[in-house]
Amino acid sequence: MGIEKRKLGLSTALNYPNTTLHELLVENASKFKRKDAIYYGGTEYSWQYIDAFSNGFANVLTEMGTSRGSRIAVLLPNIPQFIMTVFGVWKAGCSVLLLDPWLGEKELQARLVSSDARIVVALRDIVFGYDTYYKIQAVRDSARIEHVITTSMTDAWSSLTNMFGVLKDIKPKKRENTVDWLTATRKKLGRKPPEGVDH
Repeated sequence: MGIEKRKLGLSTALNYPNTTLHELLVENASKFKRKDAIYYGGTEYSWQYIDAFSNGFANVLTEMGTSRGSRIAVLLPNIPQFIMTVFGVWKAGCSVLLLDPWLGEKELQARLVSSDARIVVALRDIVFGYDTYYKIQAVRDSARIEHVITTSMTDAWSSLTNMFGVLKDIKPKKRENTVDWLTATRKKLGRKPPEGVDH
């Protein structure tokens, strides 16, 4: 029992641009340059910034041995690094496996094992007493995770915002056997994403 869309005055077909989301990011970075794309925690992130850091992260993944179609598990909350990570994964020719950072250990293990993801990007922080990294460490061997890349919510907040105690319930921690997202990505700034990758 369907209703014909024409009777409602709706278009029956939509024209989508023949491009990818990360190509649209590159286009916007060229067009809008230093204009704000994201405002988060007292910090403004321009289109060029997001483009540059997603390029850097794409190169981090490539150096880790990813190939076209590799799945990268992303367990991040809604922070700027989430956006730059996802675009970086696409620019490296990989696919994103978005996982809820608050998944229980059994659910996390099942999803990582079935996805065949070998790289996980997650918070190293303890947020309101909740430790996402601890769960990843617990399932790392059984899920055959080769690399864990960690970032901190505190990296995305301005020092002025921190002064008002906004981050009092967020405890950044150093984690053994992980790659720091910000440090690794900064080392790759200025480089284009890997060439010849079939996106």
